Amino acid sequence: MLNLKIMENTIVNKEEIKEICTWNYSDTCVKYDGYDRVTMLEPTAKNMHRLMEKINELTKQVNKLTDLSK
Repeated sequence: MLNLKIMENTIVNKEEIKEICTWNYSDTCVKYDGYDRVTMLEPTAKNMHRLMEKINELTKQVNKLTDLSK
């Protein structure tokens, strides 16, 4: 839930949105790019659902900021 504190016409957002990281997902695969290894998310239904939830969380935050600027 978003915690907002109003101080002298200034709104401070107390919620931090965590970065999406492959370490937080169980369904991953390793791709090789030359000498580099890249860990990527497998396109599973579970991963796509979690990514959708993160996108919706970010969309809600952007909408709240847009409403505040009106």
